[in-house]
Amino acid sequence: MPKLIVALDLPERKTIYQLVEQLDELIDYYKIGPVALTACGFSLIDELLRRRKKIFLDLKFFDIPYVVGETVHQLAELGIELLTLHLLGGQRMVEAAIEGRNRSAGKLRLLGVTVLTSMTEDDWRTTGIELDLKQLVQNLACLGKDWGLDGVVCSP
Repeated sequence: MPKLIVALDLPERKTIYQLVEQLDELIDYYKIGPVALTACGFSLIDELLRRRKKIFLDLKFFDIPYVVGETVHQLAELGIELLTLHLLGGQRMVEAAIEGRNRSAGKLRLLGVTVLTSMTEDDWRTTGIELDLKQLVQNLACLGKDWGLDGVVCSP
């Protein structure tokens, strides 16, 4: 695992490409989230791969199993190295993602996201769900491991 992954969470295409250019010799791994992907499109992924950089695509997929499985397969074929799924999508979604990854020749590793770090128990309560947030994070982390994911991303 790399010592440093630089997050490209910037809204301006020009700024993102300038940062990648400045860090070219220093950084081999970049995290792309929805902000950077929306600003640059998939051309950012193409450019980083052309530069032989590794990509952590942090989109926290959460959809029906078929859609997630096929999307993961396509991204694995591109050469993405790390990808996030939201564990609240359930076991069938995670298994579809693993199956999609396994159909590719890529080296994709799948990470499960437990709960967004911005969410509080009050936020959940507003939706009508009463829960122990710490217990939910622990349960989802354990489920991610049991379901065969390569790791989890969880709030401390």
